[in-house]
Parts: sequence; structure tokens; C-alpha cells
Amino acid sequence: MAGVNRYQAEWFLIALDLNKAAYAQDLLSKKLKLESEAEEYSVVGGFDASYYNDIAAGCYFATICCSDKRISFEFSVVKGIPPYIPGFFYLRESKVFFKTVKEKPDLIFVNAHGIIHPRGFGFASHVGTVLNIPSVGVANKLLKGFIEKDDKVFFKERHVGWRVNLKGKKFYVSPGNYISIDDSLKVFIKNASENGLPWPLYYADRCSRELLTKTRK
Repeated sequence: MAGVNRYQAEWFLIALDLNKAAYAQDLLSKKLKLESEAEEYSVVGGFDASYYNDIAAGCYFATICCSDKRISFEFSVVKGIPPYIPGFFYLRESKVFFKTVKEKPDLIFVNAHGIIHPRGFGFASHVGTVLNIPSVGVANKLLKGFIEKDDKVFFKERHVGWRVNLKGKKFYVSPGNYISIDDSLKVFIKNASENGLPWPLYYADRCSRELLTKTRK
């Protein structure tokens, strides 16, 4: 795995001006490559963060694809996190993400939306673009303005992702970058854990919540 150039993340910080942030998302969404370059992925990663006020606890796990075998783990606690603004989740998430993630897997799952986003460029798309790897967004609710029909999610008549009912839970899956809409669903299903989340994301979700609890004590 190649190391992540953290300086690549600096362009995220221009988004303190929301008008500029929206413009950047619109522009970058037109440059996404929603096609799969690989048929198989050896190592898949997952990142999630939990929050309390301005504190974020982030966790990253990498697993062997399609299994629960963990091969690496990173975590961080970051203070001074800005509040959540709908449609601009990356302002809240990017600081803890790049503090936590120190490697590039073959593909990464992120607890956020990919192209299921008003400007077609959610945080999972940011991650895939900056790291230059396939990324898949996995979320448990839709943003406003999206329509579900026959397990597909549409925005302005464009198919942007999937609704998946798995293990008694509902997930919304969409490509972030460098993977097709169909393959984003396939790789999600192949890596599904005992609770429905892909294995690395399942570990990261559990870890971030436990880490935040310990941090608050």
C-alpha cells in the first residue's frame, strides 16, 4: 500500500466559504470517473467517525476483501471539529479522516454518501478523488430531494445509487469515484458483515463509538 500524501488534503480547506465549496463540488462532480478499472480488490478499507460537540473519534480498518480478516488499524481523536452543514459533510469529516487514514487500500468504504448528493459529490467522492482510489459511500438515510424506486435511488431522473435492505437494516450505497454504480453495489454485498455493513466499515463504526465513549470519560 502506498502512503497517503496528506498535503493533497489541503484543498479541502478552501470550503470554509460555502459558495466556493458548492462551486467546487459542482465542478469536481463533472470530473468523476464512474467506471471500474479493476474486477477484484485484494484489500478494502473502511472509515467512520463519531462525534460529541466539537470532538471527533475516527477509526480506519483494512481487511482482506470479502472476509472479516483484519490486517491494519488506525485511530485518532480530533478537537475543534466544525458543526455539520447539510450537503457539506466533508467540512466536518475531512479533518479527522486525514488525521486517521495513513494508507491507501485497493478500495475504501466511507460512512457517507458518494454521488447520492445534491451536487453529485459527497464525502465518499472527495475521499476517492484525493486518494485516487475507488471509493464507495454507505449511509443510513437519504438527503432531501432523492427518490427511491425498485431499490434504486434517483435524483432529477438520474440513477445515482441503491437502497439495500440487509440484515434487517436499510443502507444507501453509491459510488464515490473510480467505480461504477453497479459495481459499488456488488462490492458492498460481497463484503457485507454480520450486521450488514461491509466488514472494514463495521469494525470502524464500532471502534469510533467505543473510542468516543472512552474519550468523554
